[in-house]
Amino acid sequence: MKVVPDIVLREHQKGQHLVALIREDLDDNDLHGFIIDFNQKWVLIQKEYDFIFDGFLLVKREFITAIRHGSTQKFHKRLFQIEGKMSEVGFEQGSLLCAGAELELKPFLLSLGREKVMILEDERDDLFLIGFIEGMSDARDVEVRFFDGVGKLDDELSVVSEDELTVVAFDSSYCLHYERYFMRKRKRS
Repeated sequence: MKVVPDIVLREHQKGQHLVALIREDLDDNDLHGFIIDFNQKWVLIQKEYDFIFDGFLLVKREFITAIRHGSTQKFHKRLFQIEGKMSEVGFEQGSLLCAGAELELKPFLLSLGREKVMILEDERDDLFLIGFIEGMSDARDVEVRFFDGVGKLDDELSVVSEDELTVVAFDSSYCLHYERYFMRKRKRS
């Protein structure tokens, strides 16, 4: 599978372009956002949907088949500029992934904090899990405490391999609502 070259990703990152990531083999829907950082395995974007910034996505690079930066994306960025919303984009989070280097996914995820709710997906198998990163086992595995839709935490940790993931999401509206729920629950305990 052909991987989008570093030079293309870097151009869009440095130009602070609004882009659409196309993943033909995984999803008919493009992922829209601003490239915050990237390395050999992952691309970190601030997600945009219907003119709303909705958290961050780590997208496995091997599944990105193309990047679109056409007239629609340019016009939408211009609208963000006119409305003064570009200051809301997390460009200052750049260098999180050490562009060009091999990302160790687990330390990056752990650096976000153990109270951070994350969505882990493997779109190849329609796997959608939500929970807290709690630790690391071997070199490519992450220990996660998942919870269900009503906020009931699993009793045991689950182990997920980096190879199983296509997307990791955090700081989305969906994640933040659960984070606040668990924060209130901890304060009452």
